[in-house]
Amino acid sequence: MGIITSEALIDAGSLGRLPVKPGAKYKFGKKTRGAVFGNGGVLGHTEKNENVPTITCTLADSDAVDKDALGEFSNETVVLHTNNGQSFVLTGAWVSNDLEVDTNEGDLEVIFMGKKLVRQ
Repeated sequence: MGIITSEALIDAGSLGRLPVKPGAKYKFGKKTRGAVFGNGGVLGHTEKNENVPTITCTLADSDAVDKDALGEFSNETVVLHTNNGQSFVLTGAWVSNDLEVDTNEGDLEVIFMGKKLVRQ
């Protein structure tokens, strides 16, 4: 059996390696499919492109994190590396959320969205 993902490193283009706390998440932004019902039961399904490829992480807030540059981050590449040897590349990425720091824990949540997330 292989290693189950339990850690991640994130390299964010011009920002370099980010100080990521445990719990980073990624999603591919695939189509959602919903059942279509009719008189005889399920007739088929619909497909919608409503999801955006995303990497979500919590950074350790320190003076090493340039919050101005992070807030302006746009049209770059973000790479998430897991401790089981997988890497995922988010292209055309931008920071989508208003940056907010939790001063109780020193947490800075960041949501990167992009055009495509692919396994490297």
